[in-house]
Amino acid sequence: MSNIALRTAWACALLVSNAAAQQQAEGLPTIAVGVEAQTSPMLSRADEAVAEPEEVIVTAQKRSQSLQSVPLSVGVVAAETLEQSGNFDAGALENFIPNVEIDIDPQAPVIGIRGYDTETDNVGFEPAVGLVFDDLALGRAEFIPDGLFDMDRVEVLRGPQGTLFGKNTIAGVINFRSYEPEDALAASLALTGGDDPLQRRAEAMLNVPIGEHYAARAAGVYWDREGDVDNSTLNRHENTLGQRAARLKLEGDPGENWHVSLAGQYSDLQVDYAPWQLDSASPAALRYAQGYDSRTEDDPLDAHTAFNTPGYVDRYSDLERALVDYTLGDLWGSHGVKLTTVVGHAGFNLATIIDADVSAADIITTDFRVDYQQDSVELRPSGTADSLFGLAGEVEWTLGLYAFHSKLESHLDAIAGDNLVDFALSSAGLEALGAPDLGPLGTIIDSLPNLPGVPINDKLLRGFWQDTRGFRRRDLPDLERGEGAAAGRRARVAVAAGYRLVQPRRVACVLQSRVREVSRRARSR
Repeated sequence: MSNIALRTAWACALLVSNAAAQQQAEGLPTIAVGVEAQTSPMLSRADEAVAEPEEVIVTAQKRSQSLQSVPLSVGVVAAETLEQSGNFDAGALENFIPNVEIDIDPQAPVIGIRGYDTETDNVGFEPAVGLVFDDLALGRAEFIPDGLFDMDRVEVLRGPQGTLFGKNTIAGVINFRSYEPEDALAASLALTGGDDPLQRRAEAMLNVPIGEHYAARAAGVYWDREGDVDNSTLNRHENTLGQRAARLKLEGDPGENWHVSLAGQYSDLQVDYAPWQLDSASPAALRYAQGYDSRTEDDPLDAHTAFNTPGYVDRYSDLERALVDYTLGDLWGSHGVKLTTVVGHAGFNLATIIDADVSAADIITTDFRVDYQQDSVELRPSGTADSLFGLAGEVEWTLGLYAFHSKLESHLDAIAGDNLVDFALSSAGLEALGAPDLGPLGTIIDSLPNLPGVPINDKLLRGFWQDTRGFRRRDLPDLERGEGAAAGRRARVAVAAGYRLVQPRRVACVLQSRVREVSRRARSR
């Protein structure tokens, strides 16, 4: 098209536009359009979604509340989210809630929030993150892998929570809430299978109403999962897991003002352990280990290991809890006064055998055992008042008395193996004892045939026991709009003792040197 034609078209268009504007200004008849017709259906649905968000109910302040009205940093994961993601252990929570780190080690799990955690390898250290399961506070992180089935939701409270949840909550609290019994007959069965990793899992539930005022709910899980580190010496996969767990809950209203909830949970877990691999072993140590299994190497990232002792973790845990609510009604100027009593017991027994030298030679094996038991009683009255001594507006208040008693017994023994003498006379053993690098002479020594096994029947014994008793009083007035004050008093008495027996000192020297120089290991993820 020529420039003249383009200019002519633009001029015509401008004239038509001006004419239309002039006619509209002169009051030409128009077609009326309703306001509703001007709104896009898509925009209407979006506005409705914004106006009515789905309400999330949490118990972060010891009572059922909407998440939006809780003045705390709370993250919530629904059970459906974990199920749809294909994750069945608590370690998956860190994928959905920021500032949470969970290492699900079957014998020493570590939980952290906002960078604060406590290594459980030292059983004398109590956790920085509190665990609560259906209103029962648990004093150790070892309980966390046992109950993640038939769950309603998991709440993560970030920051110190000592006012409402007591000790061991300096970093926060993880609150597990399982489904409560319902007044309708229901049943479910979920079967899960996969090849990466190879696993088979069955989770079942049965809910039964009992008369007009009671209901019971039973749930259980059967789970087998293949480990992720191949052990060429034992021809098995380390970290292979098998769990059998069950939970039974009974709930009802025995009277007009009474509500009772009883719960019991039991779990039995076995794991082929440990998924450790050599990392940056010295040439002498690597030569020695390859003398017992030529496939030994020190690449910590290839999911391969080679050791001879069939280690394991065997943990059994139990939990029993009784919760009783009694509604007092109006009392002393307060409304809806309710007294909640929580009585509970929890405990676990842990037995662990570990091939500490991570080689096919029988040098050092560790025997780690823990027996932990706790009992607690909590009394918690709560209600609402029109004001706080005539000041401010409506007040929701909570008072509390809490008593806690726990006992822990543990020992970690290092057992001398039949090849310890042979190792001590090798170039790697001489290096571990502080000898200088033997150079070519060390290679010649390692080429000699290994000595036959010599049973030593000796151990390095280390033990620890702890008895903790605690008492706490708390009160928490919660003013409207989330403004309030908190105060609490607590007293805690703890007694701890330990023993360490070395027989003889020569063995202890070799063991300590071996662990330092030869058995460098990396936990495989």
